[in-house]
Amino acid sequence: MRRLAAASLALAHAYRLPSDCATLGGALQAATGVFGRRDVPEAALSAEHLLCQAAGLGSDRGALSLRRSEALSAEAREAFESMCARRLEREPVQYILGEWDFLDLTLALRPPVLIPRPETEELVEHVLRAHADERSFLDVGCGSGAIGLALIHRLGAARCLGVDISAAATSLADENAERCGLASRYSTALVTGGVAELAAGASAPARFGVIVSNPPYIPRADMAVCRRRRTSASLALVSLPSSSSLSSSSSSSSPPPPPASSALSPAAAMISLTDRPVFRETSCSRLRGMCVCV
Repeated sequence: MRRLAAASLALAHAYRLPSDCATLGGALQAATGVFGRRDVPEAALSAEHLLCQAAGLGSDRGALSLRRSEALSAEAREAFESMCARRLEREPVQYILGEWDFLDLTLALRPPVLIPRPETEELVEHVLRAHADERSFLDVGCGSGAIGLALIHRLGAARCLGVDISAAATSLADENAERCGLASRYSTALVTGGVAELAAGASAPARFGVIVSNPPYIPRADMAVCRRRRTSASLALVSLPSSSSLSSSSSSSSPPPPPASSALSPAAAMISLTDRPVFRETSCSRLRGMCVCV
């Protein structure tokens, strides 16, 4: 009986293209239609990204538009139907694909690590414009490694240390560093007690030119809505109350406080992007260098 119930549930969540759907264009039209009827966000764009991967086109949606009349292979149909079923459950496209472009890089992505947002690309561009001469970066709450890896990819002599309270995040960031050919200039540290743990450690670096962060920013009370919409990982989104967290005040309009230890040394400015796309600088006495938050 239990097996029968499980099978019924699987069938209820399965998605099948119409039997007469024989081309890439037909599959795209069918999936876009069902996504739209089920109120899946960005229905057409979701279908395009998923079909590109299923058909072996990578992320080249332009190629898909030129090949709409091509036959849909049995293998592509099966892969596309499986992906569509997951998207109908509101799983983010980036997690379904397992990778996503971030500026010049293609990064591996998987839950529970946060999907980088377009606003985070703006942060990187801001740092590159304002601090192109810096060579040493600390990425606090590194997640997939997107910020630090994008920075050192553009700045050929730069190095970055990414820290996070999540082992899943530091592992994925290391994987992405290897994937992007940047492992020789990028390293991670797991700091389960927050960034203060790094600052207090005997092996803490003496100086960073720029300290960047995209910290958790959603109040815990608002996470119920996010879960209903199947957004990214809650640990990476929810602002934490503890002063030992990576970003204890990230849900407010003020930048996170510096670590209590002087291991990271004196004199910094902080630039923060909270709930609007404006960077703001303030002084920060216990950090040497520039701290940029989003």
